[in-house]
Amino acid sequence: MTDTRKLTTKEREIWGLLRQLTAPDGKSRASARQIMLNMPEADRKTAVQLIKTFDERQGFGYPLNKEKLINDISTWDAEAVFGQLNLPLINDEERRRIEVLISNLQSRDGVARAEAANELVKIGGRAVPFLLNGVQTAPRERQHEIVITLERINPDSATRVKQFLAAAKWKS
Repeated sequence: MTDTRKLTTKEREIWGLLRQLTAPDGKSRASARQIMLNMPEADRKTAVQLIKTFDERQGFGYPLNKEKLINDISTWDAEAVFGQLNLPLINDEERRRIEVLISNLQSRDGVARAEAANELVKIGGRAVPFLLNGVQTAPRERQHEIVITLERINPDSATRVKQFLAAAKWKS
């Protein structure tokens, strides 16, 4: 059993998220998982250590899959961010339409960008791999529009892409 009085403030926060992951309420678990997946790198390392030592008897009863959670937290790099590039099974006409919409996202015309973003949001998850590819190939000044559209479709991927782009910008 972990004595929470000996933990730092950040460790207590992460430990609370681990307890929340064992809650019977699915929405609480999903919220905690989202927070854990989007933690900064230093916090993720601390979280992995706490997950390994977490005793499920301290939780609320829902089973915690420690190995999967550690794997999800640990594989947070460019490969994980852009790993969704397996293109969905769609016909050539829809693929061309998505590619045109993504090129319109990079347009100087604000109306064309807005219309393209709305159409891509309507397409939904099938457009995510194309948007991720667009972020990789677009010039830096045009990546913002693609990321904003991605955020409307898949906020988790967008958060990771933003953090990846911020780290890449800092390195260059």
